[in-house]
Amino acid sequence: MVTYSDDIPLAPQSEHLREKLARIRAGLAEGGRMYAASGAMQREIDRLKAKSDAELAALGLTRDAIVRHVYRDELSGR
Repeated sequence: MVTYSDDIPLAPQSEHLREKLARIRAGLAEGGRMYAASGAMQREIDRLKAKSDAELAALGLTRDAIVRHVYRDELSGR
């Protein structure tokens, strides 16, 4: 007697694929977030660079510290 089954165990492979796709989706989402944030950060840098040295001093900044100030959260890992 011959038996036939179309129940092929693909669970390990399909789970691996699901994990890979989830990592890809997470990477794309993080890339999008970083791209959007970089535009906002560049606008903030431009806004601060347009200020006079006196205006920057009133904010507690120097011209050479603008970029470090704007990217402070990224640099600290937050």
